[in-house]
Amino acid sequence: MSKKERVLRVLFTVFFILAGLWMLNHTIFSFWVSGGPPNDYQEAWYHQGIKSWWIAVALVTAGVYCQFTFIKIRKSWVAKLILLLVFMGLMYPYAREFILIDNCLNSGGVWSEPNFRCENA
Repeated sequence: MSKKERVLRVLFTVFFILAGLWMLNHTIFSFWVSGGPPNDYQEAWYHQGIKSWWIAVALVTAGVYCQFTFIKIRKSWVAKLILLLVFMGLMYPYAREFILIDNCLNSGGVWSEPNFRCENA
């Protein structure tokens, strides 16, 4: 591995880890707001916390993966499993939102996007 490639790997790792930590800070804030002081948007903040948690996990995972060569990642079944789990985790908030909206509309309610909850019509 050349020195230039090693420096780039370290820089990308640091960038992804710092971005993941920043998103983790946003996650903690979102969950604090959703369960802390009373407000009208607690469900929306909770959902935002779930989204930012999975983005933080994906960024930290990308930072760790920057330290490995593509060939090593491609050969490892553990690395593939971790990538699959992270991808499924990134899709979870969108599937959750879809299911909540669908259940709300099927039960005859009206979905309130700003409040992220079902309101009876």
